[in-house]
Amino acid sequence: MALKKPSVAARTDSSLNGGVCTFSSLHPSLSEWMTAEVWEDSSKRRLPSLTIFSEDGLVKICVNDKATERVAFVSGPSLREALQSIEDGLTRDSLEWRRSKPVGGRR
Repeated sequence: MALKKPSVAARTDSSLNGGVCTFSSLHPSLSEWMTAEVWEDSSKRRLPSLTIFSEDGLVKICVNDKATERVAFVSGPSLREALQSIEDGLTRDSLEWRRSKPVGGRR
């Protein structure tokens, strides 16, 4: 099945911090972590990224905390469960973080 390309006129603001949405209601810690542009001390924060892929029958998510140069991975049998694992890990501060690999070379 081919995906239908949306028209430019049909585009809307998809910002997570532009109001209450289902995603931010279901995953408040992840939503805040993804969109908070400043630290508690008001200094600017480099925003993270989140990559979703599937492999070996699992949905896998990589979260890249660019501000602290670390990454964490979770997996689950469904997207919902993988997102919930990220949410729980951020809420409990229990993700297994690893140092990020540099882009294009060694450190």
